Amino acid sequence: MDACEIEVENKKHKYLITVDHYSDFYEIDELKDLSGKTTDFYEIDELKDLSGKTTVEICKRNFARHGIPETVVTDNATQFVNDEFINFSKKWKFKHVTSSPHYHKGNRKAEATVKIAKNLIQKTSRNGEDLWLALLIARNTPNAIDTSPVQRIFSRRTRTTIPIITENLKPKIVDNVKERIMLRRKNIKLYYDRGVRKLPKLNVGQEVMVKLKPELSNKWSPGVIQQELTDRSFIVNVGGKTYRRNENHIKQTPHNQTTELCTEEGIEKKPQPARRVRFAEETTAEEVQANNSIAEGNKEEEENITEAPHFTQPTAKVRRSERIRRPPFRYRDFV
Repeated sequence: MDACEIEVENKKHKYLITVDHYSDFYEIDELKDLSGKTTDFYEIDELKDLSGKTTVEICKRNFARHGIPETVVTDNATQFVNDEFINFSKKWKFKHVTSSPHYHKGNRKAEATVKIAKNLIQKTSRNGEDLWLALLIARNTPNAIDTSPVQRIFSRRTRTTIPIITENLKPKIVDNVKERIMLRRKNIKLYYDRGVRKLPKLNVGQEVMVKLKPELSNKWSPGVIQQELTDRSFIVNVGGKTYRRNENHIKQTPHNQTTELCTEEGIEKKPQPARRVRFAEETTAEEVQANNSIAEGNKEEEENITEAPHFTQPTAKVRRSERIRRPPFRYRDFV
């Protein structure tokens, strides 16, 4: 679930997008005023503002239509993080999970659906087409799971303006949907992990560097990990204040980074002992006398060696090429 602003005919409109992870079925709710107009199955909930009360009212209508979900995933916008929405989740008995602040990928399903809905709304407005008819056709279009969203959520197709055999409108349960979804996510993760590196594990009480405002500044502030919410989300204490951040906005301090010893084919390389350097004042008298005798012997050998004759290497004669040079054929008419 996510809220967004979409510009239509040079005017901004506020929408609440609700999408189902299992079927990819999504609802588009526009926020204007409390008139409550409806068109067949889909409602246009026109409300005054994007407050917590407005969001709860829309959720009640959608939940009454489709049923109460087990888990609702949102970002940390004010319309979702307030007393009214918290009390609503407790009363209606569903789990409310929020993504890490300043990390939009944590709510990527809703973010991706916002792009789809935005493109659909702007295209129908620009071409003067019916938004709800386009939404009906989009919901009946098969996607990467090989079935359409209405087939997975209603176990049947819904009738559109496109001709269809009556037999195909009968209810039919779609099999192996969860397996196909997990296989698709596994393949996406496989290709995504090729261009990324695994981040080091963070522990409670560890000193780290944190980005407090990733969108505005690349400044890193020192802090200490206070609590681990999930394997990717942490509560960090920075200057006596606590912040929730994703692991992508947290890095280890330089003195906490450990270097791994490389071994070659399982053979461990032992470190060489440090060599002791002897200074001139540590040389003994016997060593000085021995060095002097060696120097005298080398001097006598040099005097006995006669100078070798000097041979000059003959220089090679430069030879010009004997190839006959002819001008190009295209220059035959010129002198």
